[in-house]
Formats: sequence, C-alpha cells, structure tokens
Amino acid sequence: DLAGVEENVASLTAQRKLIPPTIPENTDETPLAARQQAQDRLAILEQDRDQLLIQYEKDAPQVREAEARVLALKRYILRIPQKLENVRQIPNPLLRSTDAALLDAKSRLAAAQARESAKQTYLSNLKSRLENYITLVPRLDELKRNVIDRNVTVQQLQETYNNIVPLQDAVGDPIRVLSPATPPQQSRPNPPLYIAVGLVLGSLLAGIVALTRERMQDRVNTLEDAYRIAGAPTLGYIPPRMFGRNVKKTGKLPTRVMENYRIVRSNVLSSSRETPFRSLMVTSTGRGEGKSEVAANLAIAMASGGKKVLLVDAHLASPSVHERFGIPREPGLSEVLTGDADLLATVRSTEVENLFVLSSGERRVSLADGLGGGAMTRLHETMIEAFDLVIFDTPPMLPRSDALSLSATVETVVYVVKPGETTKTLMKYCLELLRHAHARMLGVVFTNTEFYEEAA
Repeated sequence: DLAGVEENVASLTAQRKLIPPTIPENTDETPLAARQQAQDRLAILEQDRDQLLIQYEKDAPQVREAEARVLALKRYILRIPQKLENVRQIPNPLLRSTDAALLDAKSRLAAAQARESAKQTYLSNLKSRLENYITLVPRLDELKRNVIDRNVTVQQLQETYNNIVPLQDAVGDPIRVLSPATPPQQSRPNPPLYIAVGLVLGSLLAGIVALTRERMQDRVNTLEDAYRIAGAPTLGYIPPRMFGRNVKKTGKLPTRVMENYRIVRSNVLSSSRETPFRSLMVTSTGRGEGKSEVAANLAIAMASGGKKVLLVDAHLASPSVHERFGIPREPGLSEVLTGDADLLATVRSTEVENLFVLSSGERRVSLADGLGGGAMTRLHETMIEAFDLVIFDTPPMLPRSDALSLSATVETVVYVVKPGETTKTLMKYCLELLRHAHARMLGVVFTNTEFYEEAA
C-alpha cells in the first residue's frame, strides 16, 4: 500500500545519510575508526530488519532488501584489513547498493501514488453521478402523488356508478315505438368495417414489429458491433456446438474445442509480445455469457503451450472453478487474503501439466474491498513472480463491483460477449467503468456464435 511504500522510502533515505561516501583501500595498521563506524552502521541495519520482520513476512520484498544490506555490510567489515598503509579513499560500494534500492523504492512510490490518484478520480466521478440521481427523487415523489390522485378519482367514479345502477332499475324500461319498421338491409360484406379493423390490426402489428426491432438493435449481434463499442480486437469465437463443453476432473477437452482456444491463446500471446503482461482477468457484462468457461479453457490452452499458469477463482459470491477441476473449495483465495493461509501452500495442481488452481475459499471477506485492497495488490505481485501467467475468473461487471475493483490490480482484461444476449447499452456502461479504472482492454471473445462456422 501507499503508506508502506512511503515508509520504506523514508527508511532508505535515513540509512543513506549514515553511509560514508568513501572507504580506505590499502591498510597496514588497524583501522579501528573505520571498523567501529561500520559496526555501528551494522547494528542500525539489523535493528531496521527486525522491525520489518514484525510487519511483514520473511519473504516480503522489504525484508529481503534489508537482509541484503546487512549481509553486504558484514562482508565489508570482513574486508577491512588490520593495518593502514598508503591510505587511498575509494567509493563506498554499500552506498551504490543503497542508492539502487532507494531508486527502486521511489519508483514503486510513484506507481502507488498514480494508482491512488486514479482511485480518487474514479470515486469523484461516482459521487457526481450519485448527485445527478438524487435530483430525480423529487420527480419520483411527484409521480407517486399523481398515481394516488388517479386512484382516488377512479374510486369516486366507481361509487357514482354504483349509485346510478339502482336508480335505473327503479325507473324501469318502458317500450315506445320511435320509428316504423324498415325492410332488412344486407350486412355483409361491409367494406368500411373491414377497412377499420384492418387499420387497427395493422397498427398493432407494426407496433409489435417496431418494439421487437428496437430490442434486437440494442443487442450485440455482429463483430462490428463489439469492435465499435469496445475498440478492441476480437481474440476468437466459440461456436454453439462447442459452447458449454468445459474441463472436467480429467482436465481434457475435445480436440475441436481445444483448437478454438488455441486460436484465442495465439492472439493473447501476440498481444503479450507487443505489450508484455503477466496477469489477465476474464469478465463479461452479465451472467450466463460463458466467462468462467472461457477462463478455465484458456488456462488449459496456455498450460498446454508450455506456460506455467495459475487459474484464480475470484468469483467469491458464486465460485465454480473448484467444481470444474474436482478440487476442494477451501482453503482458497479468501483465506490467503485474510492471512489465514499461505499462497503456495494453498495452490493445487491439476491433471493438466503446468496448470495450477487457487479456489475461491470460504466467502468471509468483503468482496469489493477484498479484491481491491492492498492485500490483493501484494498477493498479485507474489503470484506473477511465481508463475508465467495468472488468469483471474472474476464475477460479471453487473450487478456487483468486484470485477471493477480487481481491474485496478490486474494488468489486462479479456471481455466475453454472447451475441444476442449482451446489450449494447450495458456493455458501453461496463467498458466506461473499466476505462475510468485505467484497465487495459486486451480483446473480446465471442461465445455461442455462428461467425466461426460461417467463416469456415
């Protein structure tokens, strides 16, 4: 987190001030002053390392840096000769290593500050939208009052009608001949009646067609629709006959299904060569579009290509990865985030070589806070150091904000679209949220689509 990085920079800056810029090179007599100064410096570094061990694990980057500085100073003390002769000062190597560590810490501080600024901007935009929604509340109250008034009017009319009916029965129905009988006239065909009925039915049918067309026009049905909305390339298609076939406990996929995911894998790797990344998240606009299936099968395709892949089930509210691979749900991501379990001890291997899975665990952390907090950021750094590629199966963008919170940490996003199911309006809204979170859009994967078969 930002506070931890700032504390690390301040500590390194204070330590650098205590390091002498030069040290004696050749000695013939005991350099008591130089040895004493180095030993005093060693005591300070060891104290700082012990303080870091209280706050972080032994394998944390801050602890490893402190331990490296202690070992470097110890080696320097061992190199101090017993006597001084022809003293010549040379640059202190410990100063160079400390400067390098300080430069790295400042770089991480700048990155943390940039992420914090992006979060504040996003929160400001959300507050602005909330204020706009609040202005609609008075209009809603007015509409409610109008409905109440209309109901009162209807009730009054009903009471009036009930009072009139008994009076009509009391008056009776006297019969009078108002006009003499006339000869019968032909009633059919009746062209004016037929025309009127035809106009009414035609208008009704036109309205139904217009509503159906408007509903279909708001769906993402073509490649051009998705590209125009997302502004990102198409990574691949999953045809209808292959959609719904996912990995089971054996970890094997049918050959034709695997071929489609190899195409997606090739496009992902091509994008990685242009702009390298070590992690990606798979999400969609809503439920039922196949994002979990795409995440699992893409992980298999990547692992089959030689990558060491970690598949993480970040759908804490409705996990499915553990069922697909036949592994226990707990312990998992939730326990690692809360510090109750170690990452490498919780990751499980699968029947697929090079593929490892981190299940969701028990749902006991706040979804948005857990996936978007500092613990997730530190865990993400550990994951990308241990694996070639980390794939997150996240919840859909709507109705929760879990995927949006995680997008600020993960390096790139694969967006899943089911033609005829995803609406343009909601897709535009979700992509706008990702842009505000500064998420990098890698591309779109179509599921349950005929495009692939038509091209073949």
